Amino acid sequence: MTRRDFVKIGATAAAIGATAIALKPTVGTPAEAALSEQVTRPDESIIKTTCALCPSGCGLDIRVVNGKAVKVEGNPLHPVNQGVCCLRAQTSLEILYSPERLAHPRIQTGQRGSGDWKEVSWDEALALVAQKLGELRENGQAHTLAFVHGETRGQMRSLIHRFMQAYGSPNVIGRESLAEQAARQAMFLTQGINSLPVYDLNHASYVMCFGGSLLESSQHLQKYLSGYGFMHRGQSNRAKLVVVDSRLNVTAAKCDEWVPIRPGTLGDRVRGALRGGDAAPFCGRGAEFGYASGLLPHPRGGGGPRRGRRGHGPHPEL
Repeated sequence: MTRRDFVKIGATAAAIGATAIALKPTVGTPAEAALSEQVTRPDESIIKTTCALCPSGCGLDIRVVNGKAVKVEGNPLHPVNQGVCCLRAQTSLEILYSPERLAHPRIQTGQRGSGDWKEVSWDEALALVAQKLGELRENGQAHTLAFVHGETRGQMRSLIHRFMQAYGSPNVIGRESLAEQAARQAMFLTQGINSLPVYDLNHASYVMCFGGSLLESSQHLQKYLSGYGFMHRGQSNRAKLVVVDSRLNVTAAKCDEWVPIRPGTLGDRVRGALRGGDAAPFCGRGAEFGYASGLLPHPRGGGGPRRGRRGHGPHPEL
């Protein structure tokens, strides 16, 4: 660059700067003061809470403006999600402000299927429920009562079962967000526990996933995503994830090794691994399943049903 070109560029920059200064409005003018008085700054705050849309219980930061929630973000200080927020939590505001959301109890006024409903207060609804419960009990039809519930937290599920047991009805139907009733039943029949385990991927060195969507639709998705990232982040001994599945799902695409199998042969693969693979020594005692068959021979020999894992009797909810 010549000296002449350098002087031209400097003069152009000075002219642009002078123009910008000239165009800048005067601060503190009466018109500006009047405009600032008309515009009210919103009352903004951040409320920390826990997500209830799945069993993970991730921490959330809710941005509230003028008393209304406007933004959902992950809480970076929460140990489960560590600031990550899934799409379900992001769309929770749509559920909150949906025009189809029921904000008050409703009582059916027409024939079943007619779609005729009347909105009532909570006192009216609870009084009607108490009346119907009393009528069923007096007529000896307590066993016909059904309790349908959605996502529960803490001891609520146990309280529901205890109430129905005391009332005299076994009909409890849970429709939770991830529809995990079948998985809970399988866990109870095989291990005597009526709950799903939470795997500690942060301290795992080798993980085998048989037909499970661990990184896309598992029960504790955010915890597993964070744990999988920790498995591969700055570790001297990098952990390995192996997926055995007939489909190249998201978990299989991100794992270290995908073992493709024919559809419908997953059970045979698991049985083969337990019978002759390296997993057999670790499953010797835990494979005394209550109602499962074809996994490992019972150490005492013989056939017939066996109790579940030691220390676990029949669950009171079943």
